[in-house]
Amino acid sequence: MTTLEIVGEKALYEQYMHKVRVGIVVWLTLLTAAVLITIAAEMEVWTEVLSEV
Repeated sequence: MTTLEIVGEKALYEQYMHKVRVGIVVWLTLLTAAVLITIAAEMEVWTEVLSEV
């Protein structure tokens, strides 16, 4: 393998890893948002239930 090939492969690998990291961050953000929305919805339901008592 030539140095150029190695550098090219390293660049591709870096690019791929960057995409993977961005993907993970996006998924974690969406997951966190979903959990927070669910918790907020549950809280709303509970406050309604408690206010009726």
